[in-house]
Amino acid sequence: MNGTTKFSTAIYLAESIAGATTIRAFGEEDGFFSRSLKLIDANTCQYFHSSSADEWLIQLLEILCAIVLSSSALVMTLLPLGPSASERLEQYMHIPSEAQTVVEGKRPAHNWPAIGKVEI
Repeated sequence: MNGTTKFSTAIYLAESIAGATTIRAFGEEDGFFSRSLKLIDANTCQYFHSSSADEWLIQLLEILCAIVLSSSALVMTLLPLGPSASERLEQYMHIPSEAQTVVEGKRPAHNWPAIGKVEI
């Protein structure tokens, strides 16, 4: 289809270039312009429908991907934590806290070190 419509457009353009003086002499510029627009529209019409179908398919696939990703994220967040692949999460949730950084009965003297030298 593309070759057929493109061929007729190219032939019409070649004929009109060869007969440009005749077209101008008889004042048929508007007729030539409208005929060439009709041929160009016939050639690009199939591309328009193909592009429309491509855009529709792309939109449909994007919506489908969004639905799949959203539903899988929702299911993963609503699953209960049990003895499954999330055991490490359960383990991290129940780790005992570390000791306090300051223990009141074990603090050094207030003026320590007195001479700028520490011996352990």
